[in-house]
Amino acid sequence: MLDRVSTWAYSGSGVLLPGEGGVPVAPALHANQMVAWVSIALAYGGAAVALAWVLWKLGKHRQVLPLVLFIAGLVAANIEPLGDLVGAIVYANDTPWFGYTVMGRRMPAWILVGASSYVAIGGYIAYRYISQGRSLRDIFMLSAIYVGIPEIVIEMVWHFTGVIAYYGHNPVSYTH
Repeated sequence: MLDRVSTWAYSGSGVLLPGEGGVPVAPALHANQMVAWVSIALAYGGAAVALAWVLWKLGKHRQVLPLVLFIAGLVAANIEPLGDLVGAIVYANDTPWFGYTVMGRRMPAWILVGASSYVAIGGYIAYRYISQGRSLRDIFMLSAIYVGIPEIVIEMVWHFTGVIAYYGHNPVSYTH
């Protein structure tokens, strides 16, 4: 039901899909299956560790914020297709567990839980930094080390192993 609602909302938005109105068609990819399975294991493993931490914080310290952040990460993961469309990123159709559809785009299942671990734990650490009066530089470094650099490394590995491809005019590319 949710998939139909998100697809309906997306199709009614007036956004052109690949192949329509000059929007480039994404290439066909063949993912390195080992890299894809490792990505699934890491995403779901990270989510399991984060959920265990959330439940520990809730049970032992009566802190609700980690749970709220974990749920926020699950919700935030659903915006991924929008960023992928704008950034001209496509996933290989032969990626295992490739049946998750949101905003009319099929996505690898690790997208569903991918943001939950780093939003929950990273958001909580950032909250602690702010409450302790840490500098903006410290918060920026936390974001770079915990989210930015790993994201770049993961996407480069995926790109060079056929899990994802950048196609068309990527608006954040400096090479166009």
